[in-house]
Amino acid sequence: MIEGEGDADRAVMTEGPVVLHDLQARPSRLEAFLRGWREKHGGSGALDWAAALIELRPARLFSSDAARG
Repeated sequence: MIEGEGDADRAVMTEGPVVLHDLQARPSRLEAFLRGWREKHGGSGALDWAAALIELRPARLFSSDAARG
């Protein structure tokens, strides 16, 4: 994510391995995630637009805030 311009520029970058979960298959390990998503965003159709869930396992996090020097 990058936000702002010039001296107000801020950025966050995360690196790490990912696991691609096929939401059509809906393996049991995703059920807790799906329940939480539905509770937060409402309805059973909240994920109809998604083809997959990409789970990022962060190994490194970089951030920059140009306003702070």
